[in-house]
Amino acid sequence: MINIFYQVLRSLFNLCLLRASPADLPFSNMLLGTLIGIEIGLNIFTLHKLKGASTQEIVMATLLSLIVLIGLVYVLLARRKLQSRLHKVLMAWFATELILTCFLQLILFILPNDVQALKSVQAVIEIGFFAWNIAIKSYIVRKSFDVKLASAILLTFGILVISSLPIQFILGAYLPQTLQQSQGG
Repeated sequence: MINIFYQVLRSLFNLCLLRASPADLPFSNMLLGTLIGIEIGLNIFTLHKLKGASTQEIVMATLLSLIVLIGLVYVLLARRKLQSRLHKVLMAWFATELILTCFLQLILFILPNDVQALKSVQAVIEIGFFAWNIAIKSYIVRKSFDVKLASAILLTFGILVISSLPIQFILGAYLPQTLQQSQGG
Protein backbone atom coordinates (compact mmCIF):
# COMPACT_ATOMS: atom_id res chain seq x y z
CA MET A 1 0.00 0.00 0.00
CA ILE A 2 2.79 2.42 0.94
CA ASN A 3 4.68 1.45 -2.20
CA ILE A 4 1.65 2.30 -4.38
CA PHE A 5 1.21 5.63 -2.57
CA TYR A 6 4.89 6.42 -3.13
CA GLN A 7 4.59 5.54 -6.83
CA VAL A 8 1.55 7.81 -7.22
CA LEU A 9 3.29 10.73 -5.50
CA ARG A 10 6.43 10.17 -7.56
CA SER A 11 4.42 10.11 -10.79
CA LEU A 12 2.55 13.27 -9.79
CA PHE A 13 5.71 15.18 -8.90
CA ASN A 14 7.30 14.05 -12.16
CA LEU A 15 4.17 15.23 -13.95
CA CYS A 16 4.55 18.63 -12.25
CA LEU A 17 8.13 18.69 -13.55
CA LEU A 18 6.94 17.68 -17.05
CA ARG A 19 8.80 14.35 -16.87
CA ALA A 20 5.89 11.90 -16.74
CA SER A 21 2.56 11.49 -18.46
CA PRO A 22 -0.93 10.86 -17.11
CA ALA A 23 -0.62 7.30 -18.45
CA ASP A 24 1.97 6.65 -15.70
CA LEU A 25 -0.70 7.09 -13.01
CA PRO A 26 -2.46 4.00 -11.68
CA PHE A 27 -6.17 3.53 -12.26
CA SER A 28 -7.92 4.30 -8.96
CA ASN A 29 -11.56 5.28 -8.57
CA MET A 30 -10.99 6.03 -4.89
CA LEU A 31 -8.11 8.42 -5.63
CA LEU A 32 -10.08 10.19 -8.36
CA GLY A 33 -13.11 10.55 -6.08
CA THR A 34 -10.90 11.90 -3.29
CA LEU A 35 -9.25 14.39 -5.65
CA ILE A 36 -12.62 15.59 -6.94
CA GLY A 37 -13.86 16.00 -3.36
CA ILE A 38 -10.75 17.99 -2.42
CA GLU A 39 -11.16 20.12 -5.56
CA ILE A 40 -14.76 20.90 -4.63
CA GLY A 41 -13.77 21.75 -1.07
CA LEU A 42 -10.88 23.99 -2.12
CA ASN A 43 -13.02 25.80 -4.68
CA ILE A 44 -15.80 26.40 -2.17
CA PHE A 45 -13.30 27.65 0.43
CA THR A 46 -11.52 29.94 -2.05
CA LEU A 47 -14.71 31.36 -3.55
CA HIS A 48 -16.14 31.93 -0.10
CA LYS A 49 -13.06 34.03 0.76
CA LEU A 50 -13.15 35.99 -2.53
CA LYS A 51 -16.87 36.55 -2.99
CA GLY A 52 -19.63 37.66 -0.69
CA ALA A 53 -22.12 35.20 -2.18
CA SER A 54 -24.20 32.71 -0.25
CA THR A 55 -22.86 29.24 0.38
CA GLN A 56 -25.64 27.74 -1.76
CA GLU A 57 -24.62 29.86 -4.77
CA ILE A 58 -20.95 29.00 -4.28
CA VAL A 59 -21.65 25.25 -4.03
CA MET A 60 -23.90 25.36 -7.11
CA ALA A 61 -21.33 27.33 -9.13
CA THR A 62 -18.51 25.00 -8.05
CA LEU A 63 -20.44 21.84 -8.92
CA LEU A 64 -21.58 23.20 -12.28
CA SER A 65 -18.05 24.29 -13.09
CA LEU A 66 -16.73 20.84 -12.24
CA ILE A 67 -19.44 19.14 -14.33
CA VAL A 68 -18.59 21.40 -17.28
CA LEU A 69 -14.87 20.66 -16.88
CA ILE A 70 -15.33 16.89 -16.76
CA GLY A 71 -17.89 16.92 -19.58
CA LEU A 72 -15.73 19.12 -21.79
CA VAL A 73 -12.65 16.97 -21.29
CA TYR A 74 -14.73 13.86 -22.03
CA VAL A 75 -16.20 15.35 -25.23
CA LEU A 76 -12.79 16.49 -26.44
CA LEU A 77 -11.27 13.08 -25.76
CA ALA A 78 -14.25 11.32 -27.37
CA ARG A 79 -13.87 13.39 -30.55
CA ARG A 80 -10.40 11.88 -30.87
CA LYS A 81 -11.63 8.39 -29.85
CA LEU A 82 -9.55 8.60 -26.66
CA GLN A 83 -12.29 8.63 -24.01
CA SER A 84 -10.64 5.70 -22.22
CA ARG A 85 -8.00 8.21 -21.04
CA LEU A 86 -10.53 10.36 -19.16
CA HIS A 87 -9.89 8.81 -15.74
CA LYS A 88 -6.14 9.41 -15.76
CA VAL A 89 -6.45 12.85 -17.36
CA LEU A 90 -8.79 13.97 -14.57
CA MET A 91 -6.53 12.44 -11.91
CA ALA A 92 -3.54 14.28 -13.35
CA TRP A 93 -5.51 17.53 -13.74
CA PHE A 94 -6.83 17.62 -10.17
CA ALA A 95 -3.77 16.14 -8.44
CA THR A 96 -1.27 18.52 -10.02
CA GLU A 97 -3.51 21.44 -9.15
CA LEU A 98 -3.64 20.23 -5.55
CA ILE A 99 0.14 19.86 -5.40
CA LEU A 100 0.68 23.35 -6.79
CA THR A 101 -1.89 24.83 -4.40
CA CYS A 102 -0.19 23.18 -1.42
CA PHE A 103 3.22 24.35 -2.63
CA LEU A 104 1.95 27.93 -3.10
CA GLN A 105 0.43 27.95 0.38
CA LEU A 106 3.71 26.62 1.80
CA ILE A 107 5.69 29.39 0.13
CA LEU A 108 3.25 32.05 1.35
CA PHE A 109 3.45 30.55 4.86
CA ILE A 110 7.27 30.60 4.84
CA LEU A 111 7.55 34.19 3.62
CA PRO A 112 7.87 36.78 6.37
CA ASN A 113 4.72 38.79 7.09
CA ASP A 114 6.23 42.06 5.87
CA VAL A 115 7.02 40.47 2.49
CA GLN A 116 3.56 38.86 2.34
CA ALA A 117 1.98 42.27 2.95
CA LEU A 118 3.44 43.52 -0.32
CA LYS A 119 0.77 42.92 -2.94
CA SER A 120 3.39 43.01 -5.70
CA VAL A 121 5.31 40.08 -4.18
CA GLN A 122 2.11 38.07 -3.81
CA ALA A 123 1.10 38.92 -7.37
CA VAL A 124 4.46 37.81 -8.80
CA ILE A 125 4.33 34.52 -6.87
CA GLU A 126 0.72 33.83 -7.86
CA ILE A 127 1.35 34.70 -11.53
CA GLY A 128 4.36 32.38 -11.53
CA PHE A 129 2.28 29.55 -10.11
CA PHE A 130 -0.55 30.28 -12.54
CA ALA A 131 1.88 30.10 -15.46
CA TRP A 132 3.34 26.84 -14.16
CA ASN A 133 -0.19 25.45 -13.71
CA ILE A 134 -0.98 26.32 -17.34
CA ALA A 135 2.28 24.69 -18.45
CA ILE A 136 1.47 21.49 -16.54
CA LYS A 137 -2.11 21.34 -17.77
CA SER A 138 -0.96 21.98 -21.35
CA TYR A 139 1.54 19.16 -20.94
CA ILE A 140 -1.22 16.87 -19.65
CA VAL A 141 -3.42 17.81 -22.63
CA ARG A 142 -0.54 17.34 -25.08
CA LYS A 143 0.29 13.87 -23.75
CA SER A 144 -3.33 12.74 -23.36
CA PHE A 145 -4.86 14.17 -26.54
CA ASP A 146 -1.82 13.44 -28.75
CA VAL A 147 -1.65 17.03 -30.03
CA LYS A 148 1.16 19.49 -30.62
CA LEU A 149 2.18 21.98 -27.95
CA ALA A 150 0.47 25.01 -29.52
CA SER A 151 -2.81 23.09 -29.81
CA ALA A 152 -2.43 21.84 -26.25
CA ILE A 153 -1.98 25.38 -24.93
CA LEU A 154 -5.06 26.61 -26.81
CA LEU A 155 -7.13 23.61 -25.66
CA THR A 156 -6.01 24.18 -22.07
CA PHE A 157 -7.02 27.84 -22.13
CA GLY A 158 -10.32 26.91 -23.74
CA ILE A 159 -11.04 24.26 -21.13
CA LEU A 160 -10.17 26.62 -18.28
CA VAL A 161 -12.23 29.50 -19.65
CA ILE A 162 -15.29 27.42 -20.52
CA SER A 163 -15.22 25.52 -17.22
CA SER A 164 -15.08 28.79 -15.28
CA LEU A 165 -18.18 30.21 -17.01
CA PRO A 166 -20.68 28.80 -14.45
CA ILE A 167 -18.77 30.57 -11.69
CA GLN A 168 -18.71 33.81 -13.67
CA PHE A 169 -22.42 33.64 -14.49
CA ILE A 170 -23.59 32.69 -11.02
CA LEU A 171 -21.17 34.67 -8.85
CA GLY A 172 -20.02 37.42 -11.21
CA ALA A 173 -16.52 38.29 -12.32
CA TYR A 174 -13.85 38.59 -9.67
CA LEU A 175 -12.27 42.03 -9.44
CA PRO A 176 -9.50 42.65 -6.92
CA GLN A 177 -10.27 45.20 -4.22
CA THR A 178 -8.07 47.87 -5.82
CA LEU A 179 -9.99 47.72 -9.11
CA GLN A 180 -13.36 47.81 -7.36
CA GLN A 181 -12.36 50.86 -5.32
CA SER A 182 -10.94 52.78 -8.28
CA GLN A 183 -14.08 52.11 -10.37
CA GLY A 184 -16.41 53.13 -7.56
CA GLY A 185 -14.61 56.33 -6.63
